[in-house]
Amino acid sequence: MPKRTPSLHISENDLAEILADTFTEDSPFEFEAKDMDKLARTILLKAKTKSVAGRSIVATNQVMHKKAEKIRTSGRSEAGVFAQLLLLTRRKAHHRGIKLIEPFSKEWPQLKEVCKLATEFCNEFGISIKEGYKAYLEIAVKMMKNFTLNKFQSLHQAICTHYESTEEIKSDRNPEKTKELYIFYIKMINEKVGWDYNDYESNPEKYVCFVRASANAIKIGVSHKTYIKAQFAGLEFGEKQNIPDPLQLYGDKAIQRVRKYCFNNDISIQQAKGLDFKKIKNASKA
Repeated sequence: MPKRTPSLHISENDLAEILADTFTEDSPFEFEAKDMDKLARTILLKAKTKSVAGRSIVATNQVMHKKAEKIRTSGRSEAGVFAQLLLLTRRKAHHRGIKLIEPFSKEWPQLKEVCKLATEFCNEFGISIKEGYKAYLEIAVKMMKNFTLNKFQSLHQAICTHYESTEEIKSDRNPEKTKELYIFYIKMINEKVGWDYNDYESNPEKYVCFVRASANAIKIGVSHKTYIKAQFAGLEFGEKQNIPDPLQLYGDKAIQRVRKYCFNNDISIQQAKGLDFKKIKNASKA
């Protein structure tokens, strides 16, 4: 078996330091320290013609190996970020007896699965990992009375819905109109049942319905009071006083109730363009 010939890959500065350590005052070689940089540069220039043939391949392989290693550990790195943010979120929520979940912890595999859900959340809404993980965890922790990693799977859809509703409320172009519509809705309920109804403002999944209802009212050209009255009237059957759920306040059926109400009560619609009066007449007969 042929003997392996050793090779060397070293920077100019490192070579100069080695030479300086080698050619000391006690060495048999007559070189001064100031000459070491020049000697190192000379050696490297002459060594270029003696470069090992396989060196470029080795270097390329090392680069590829680093890239592969980065891909392999990316999931672990994201899980590490998620674990840190989880700890901070739980501390902020005043949870007790908590500690950082680390790769050697028995909860680590489960945390990685939850991290995948959080990453899907980030991708779905187009937000950064850190921002997304933080939002995902804050929503989840508020939803849990008793925190466990097991609950994330069943809460994932609710977390996404909550975030989507919150963002839609933030982007409301007519928040004042939405608030007016909401207040009148609550007033109508109080008049019918005689007591204060649920506070939907603190529930994004419900309050977003008023944002959509307000947009519908503006689009078809009716006041918020007319719009809400139409919903209550459209859901009354004889003596039964049905209270419309916020989820019933928008969509095609809600708009149809407004059209029918306006037709039956001779209420003009300011922006009649695009309305199908044939449907209105048919709805009034229903």
